[in-house]
Amino acid sequence: MRFLLHVICLLLCAGVALADASDPDFIVVEALLRMDDGAGLVESDVEVAHAVDRYLEQKTGQRELLDLVSKLKLRNQTERLIDFFEPNVDASLQVEAARLLLASGQSKWVKDRIAVGDSVSVALASSLGLINDGQSVAVLKPFVTADVPASVRIAAAGGLGRGRVGQQYLASLHRSETLPRECRYVVYNALLNAKSKELHEIAAELAPPPSTTGESLPAISKLLRMKGDGKAGKVTFNTKGTCSKCHKVHGVGVEVGPDLSEIGSKLSREAMYTAILNPNAGISHNYEQYGIVTVDGLVLNGLLVNKNDDEVTIKTPEGIERKIATDDIEEMIQRDVSLMPENLHQLMSVQELVDLVDYLSLLKNKTQKGFHVLNANGNEVAEAVSHAASDALAGLTVADGLAVNLFSAEPTLRNPSNIDVDHLGRVWVCEVVNYRHFRNPNNPVRTEGDRILVLEDTDGDGAADNETVFHQGTDVNSAHGICVLGNRVIVSAGDSVYSFLDEDGDLVADHKDVMFTGIGGVEHDHGIHAFVPGPDGKLYFNFGNEGHQIKDANGKLIVDRSGREVRDHGKPYQQGMVFRCDLDGTKVETLAWNFRNNWEVCVDSFGTMWQSDNDDDGNRGTRINYVMPFGNYGYRGELDHSTWRVPRTGMHDEIPLRHWHLRDPGVVPNVVQTGAGSPTGIIRYEGEMLPEKYHGQLIHCDPGPNSVRMYALQDDGAGYVGHQEEMLTGTGDRWFRPVDVCVAPDGSLFVADWYDPGVGGHRMGDTERGRVFRLTNAGNEATYQLTLLDLETIAGAIEGLKSPNIATRYVAAAKLRQEGRGSEKALIELIEKSTNPAFRARALWVLASFNPERSISLAKADSSSDVRCVAIRIATAAGIDMIDVASQFLSDPSPQVRREAALSLRGLGEAMAPIWAQYAFKHDGADRWYVEALGIAADGNWDSCMDAWLATVGDDWDTAAGRDLIWRSRATKSSELLAKVLTQSVDRSDAARYLRALDFQPQSKNKQEALESIAVQAARLPNL
Repeated sequence: MRFLLHVICLLLCAGVALADASDPDFIVVEALLRMDDGAGLVESDVEVAHAVDRYLEQKTGQRELLDLVSKLKLRNQTERLIDFFEPNVDASLQVEAARLLLASGQSKWVKDRIAVGDSVSVALASSLGLINDGQSVAVLKPFVTADVPASVRIAAAGGLGRGRVGQQYLASLHRSETLPRECRYVVYNALLNAKSKELHEIAAELAPPPSTTGESLPAISKLLRMKGDGKAGKVTFNTKGTCSKCHKVHGVGVEVGPDLSEIGSKLSREAMYTAILNPNAGISHNYEQYGIVTVDGLVLNGLLVNKNDDEVTIKTPEGIERKIATDDIEEMIQRDVSLMPENLHQLMSVQELVDLVDYLSLLKNKTQKGFHVLNANGNEVAEAVSHAASDALAGLTVADGLAVNLFSAEPTLRNPSNIDVDHLGRVWVCEVVNYRHFRNPNNPVRTEGDRILVLEDTDGDGAADNETVFHQGTDVNSAHGICVLGNRVIVSAGDSVYSFLDEDGDLVADHKDVMFTGIGGVEHDHGIHAFVPGPDGKLYFNFGNEGHQIKDANGKLIVDRSGREVRDHGKPYQQGMVFRCDLDGTKVETLAWNFRNNWEVCVDSFGTMWQSDNDDDGNRGTRINYVMPFGNYGYRGELDHSTWRVPRTGMHDEIPLRHWHLRDPGVVPNVVQTGAGSPTGIIRYEGEMLPEKYHGQLIHCDPGPNSVRMYALQDDGAGYVGHQEEMLTGTGDRWFRPVDVCVAPDGSLFVADWYDPGVGGHRMGDTERGRVFRLTNAGNEATYQLTLLDLETIAGAIEGLKSPNIATRYVAAAKLRQEGRGSEKALIELIEKSTNPAFRARALWVLASFNPERSISLAKADSSSDVRCVAIRIATAAGIDMIDVASQFLSDPSPQVRREAALSLRGLGEAMAPIWAQYAFKHDGADRWYVEALGIAADGNWDSCMDAWLATVGDDWDTAAGRDLIWRSRATKSSELLAKVLTQSVDRSDAARYLRALDFQPQSKNKQEALESIAVQAARLPNL
């Protein structure tokens, strides 16, 4: 009570204003919603009941009111519920309001209200149709033939037509010739969707198919030459084209399909025509159509919003979200057709179609370079019409100080999906032609299978002049990753990962082994991706959220080093994941999870992992991640695996941030959010050829906005932040689709260009072209001269260890590891004399393979915080006493080093708690990266960690840092601690944050008592 009075004094005397006058009521309500018997507390506590009533007054027409009425079983809410049927209220909310009205025994009142015959009546009847159980059908039936306005009869007929019982009733009205004429068209459409052949025949009697404009549709090539009017196209988009009924543009429209605000940055005009004229050819991932039939006969088609063990949420083509209990679902199927209707172009004239595409092509991210083609007067002009390889450079814009040349193109290669550059400077290419024929049936099939190519520049002029087919076969169809390790080549293709050997050096595969199999996402961008060697001598790789699982060569599910099966089971692994294993594929570790489509992992010389990730299309939420080991990256909810669309307390207003559950405790932050795109290959540039500003920075491909770009990194507490700069863009050629980038031994970059009119959505519009470009500093583009190293000697291998090329470093490190103690002197000399932290780190990793103690001793004394992180990583890998090692870094000035030390305590049991508490004491209350590292370290050991921390801070826990730790914690007493924080909170955003944290506490008596305490005490706070 003392701290309660203290808060009241603060509120009254200090004049602290709440963000919302009902803020204490918000806390009351949120606590009640989390209680097992919140309804009982409302009944028994007058102040709590008053708080609930005040809150309801503030939430007229909002989802929160419905949640509260439903969960707390509030009575006498008819008038508040009927408010939801006023104009401009979300139709999903109207359906839930109608359900609550029926559930509260108000069916007679509902009938009387529909009979009024106004707009509310129409909305109410339409909502009952989406419930379509016995009660709602009984309410609707009389209104089809009743003496009410036609709009009500049509709404009732449309609602009944969604279910089997209603469809049969409508058919009976037709047979008895009592179906009102104005209802014929809506009944026609309803019966067409029925499963019964008999009902289809009745549908044919009711109305002819919709008429078209009567014009013949020209070929796309001719449409591209026609002049469009973007302003007129915007009108078509919002009227005849019906596009705004399913898509938003700059916040206007209905959110069913992808947001189109930046679609012009992703698709060329040709790809847009294809998408409109043949929507089934390319369905964006997570926008597939599902069909549900309930046990009551309700038929629903739409997008899957969320699915868990208890219920399924589907969004209908009208944008209405409908929740169905799992037990009520008779059948649920994923359809292979788009929710976007076919023959949409028949609703408009040819010119209106051209205008529409012109409008869509103007919807671009205007803050990024490379998205607009401008003439000398600054006006946008048509995109490049030549797709010939001879004109390839003319369509590209390169940053100041850089130069680009065409290294190879069709007909030598086609559609490169991934590349690597070996220690001799040769470019290895996954050439993918046999891809996605299920979506592109007219594309030619290469019966011999796809190819792995090797491109060489034998005369040093910067252009390939020799091509060798390393392997061709259907086993590498749709290959998405290649990794060259000396005479070994690892290829990721389909459901498998293969290890090829070239035993005689002729660049032709002599032997093939299967490393992994059983991986999902076959012929899908979201499956298995490329392997890369790390500086520790291990392999790193990842898969997207269609990968699901990994099996060994014998088809047995992999069990990783933590003892968990490597599959998408949600405990905790789910969605896209990152892995590490030994060179032979054994000792698999699952390093991070919950990405959407993390295309390719990059491991720098310090052992730090980086990657990009794609959002659900249209949400402008693509991102760059530092991969913190064992981190959850928030694509789906940790608790129930819910999508970002599911409302949750305290979520971001902005969809790109909400998309990643960034306000949930236990989600690692993002380094950069990059807007709209389709992010793919990534490296950290550790060369010197390019201008200095690129040194040590991330370089990344995004084929969506036709861009190769740099992310300049800066320290951000225990993590990192970056800003974006364009390097190479397809300003004059929107078919430029850079998908991968690699560093050559001389420090130049090779860029693979998939080259296609579109990207994503399972489309492949061109199978005849593909390019590889070479990006250098200005003046070096015409020469590609390499200094060959003798990597069979220790001296040569030491020089190879300094190479910017990963394959060269791998071969060099393998030689030095093989030499063991024989290479120790040379390695230590490099460590002690080099001024380059990356060189020192590489040598330390190699030294650690046979003398970890010496390596750790040298690394922990290094002036570079990155290298000191290497000391901790080496110690962890070597199995050294990490409690002792971590204690040595408590006073390190770098929060990143302290982050790494904290992470090293993970899984060490109660003995690590005192050291963890000391690291927790270092938290400043403003570093999300650091608090997430502490959370990862404490996982499975929260009780002892929090006990040790509380013993350290005593009564001084109530600080920004203390509240942050409590928010992140999962200890038995965390609910009690969160209750203390909440009853002292004066800020609504903070209150939402801590209330959300309560969701992550396990159900227990302690939690229920804490929630009741929060509700009772907050109800007695004053409303200012």
